[in-house]
Amino acid sequence: MPKKFTGENSKVTAAKERKAAAQAEKESKARAQKEAKESAEWAVGTKRNKREDEEAKKAERAAKKAEAAALLAKEEAAAARKAATSAASSKSLAPRVSGAAKVAARREQAIESASSQLAEPTPEYSASGLDAALELLDFTGIGDASSSASSAKAAKEVDRHPERRAKAAWLAFKERELDAAKKENPGLRLSQLNEILWKRWQKSPENPFNMTTVAYNATADDERQVVEDKRNAALDRMRVQ
Repeated sequence: MPKKFTGENSKVTAAKERKAAAQAEKESKARAQKEAKESAEWAVGTKRNKREDEEAKKAERAAKKAEAAALLAKEEAAAARKAATSAASSKSLAPRVSGAAKVAARREQAIESASSQLAEPTPEYSASGLDAALELLDFTGIGDASSSASSAKAAKEVDRHPERRAKAAWLAFKERELDAAKKENPGLRLSQLNEILWKRWQKSPENPFNMTTVAYNATADDERQVVEDKRNAALDRMRVQ
């Protein structure tokens, strides 16, 4: 008589173990996914809360700033009204001047101004030669260096780069004056005529180096000051003592 089977089949046991392992793995994956989802939701919630907190703080700061601006505007308006009221009160308390008194005051002021002008001695000048006379006429017409006419005069009389125009100006001067020099000095060689013209050129107002020069980066005020200094020096030289 065969023996009675008391244990479990090894194949069945192995199958049960595989099934249990698969079930455990499945449950482990499910837990991991759940935990990952919860972590992601928590992170999103944290970021949202942080952003909401920042927006709330910004709104609070903006409200405080607007409140401060409104308070400042209110205080400024009150100060302006107070100043206007004070000015009106001062004006109403000031003594009123009649029309006749105003006319008399203006007349007296005009008389005093005319008297002071007559009391000042008028300077006298003396110029010898045509060039000096033209220079005197020119400078006495300039007047105050701060006037608009003087500004235009200063712009014409100053030269920032005389060396750039010197050669061309000399050649033009020599070409124009050569025929007259030949007629005045017949028989002289060209080199001698050129020497005569060169001496004239050194004194000619057309020579850029005879103009008032300033630095290339000088300002308009610098130009006016240079012209005014030149004017004063020339007038001092020609003033009759």
